[in-house]
Amino acid sequence: MLPIPTLNLFLNSYLWGYNTDMDIGSKISELFQAQEIDIARNQSKMFARVLPVADLADYPNESYEVDLSQPIFEWKIDGSPVTWGPCQVIGSWAPDSTWIWGWENKSISASGYEKIKSAIQALDEINELSIMRKLSMSNDDAHKLAAWCAWKTGWQGSYPRHTENGGTVFLGLKLTAMPHHSVEPKDNPWCFLCGLYPSQVPKIIDIGNAQGLCSKCVERAQEVAKVSSLMDRRESQSQITCCLCRDKVAGIAFPHISICLSCIEYANKALQ
Repeated sequence: MLPIPTLNLFLNSYLWGYNTDMDIGSKISELFQAQEIDIARNQSKMFARVLPVADLADYPNESYEVDLSQPIFEWKIDGSPVTWGPCQVIGSWAPDSTWIWGWENKSISASGYEKIKSAIQALDEINELSIMRKLSMSNDDAHKLAAWCAWKTGWQGSYPRHTENGGTVFLGLKLTAMPHHSVEPKDNPWCFLCGLYPSQVPKIIDIGNAQGLCSKCVERAQEVAKVSSLMDRRESQSQITCCLCRDKVAGIAFPHISICLSCIEYANKALQ
């Protein structure tokens, strides 16, 4: 039997949707900030294989399809799938600042959320949030919550898919680019910057969490550093938080993560 406080929370949350006694934004920020670098690396690896929706306008030959009845996500170039895997609806955010979990959206079939639902509801850190029918939060907090849930439950990332009414549906993805191959992130250790597999590059460094850093990206990073004269002016450069050593030092900002100059140099030496 549930303790009285938990039972009251459950009844209030289920009947009314919102828990007005909880600062949801602070709760989400606390969870996200504690694992921000790991989550950013997770998202970077996903976006290395599939473009953010906002970038599609610049790549007219690329597109994606979602079939929640299967449920499957496919990324296509010139109409042919190049990356694919299962997808699950983590939740959706509406312009009125309402978040609804995937399993509370009656327009979605169970196949589109059942696997990730059980994983999310088993997370002790958000048990007060996952029992609510809906939550009130900003769009930024919705992105953070979805990305945290994807990372925490072992999915490759949270893919934001925009809706016609200005809202966002967040899809948990597991991806591969190899036919008849596992879709688990640990079995697809491509470069978390460019998306190339170990077999597609001269060398690749294992940086942990089923992520790689390839020799081509290290070479490009070094070229950027040289052109910007970063190597000779480290003290005067704006600081970043490196996603590898986690130090706050001079470095290079990539689309989703940053790497410091020392780690770039170390990676180059390791690749020699």
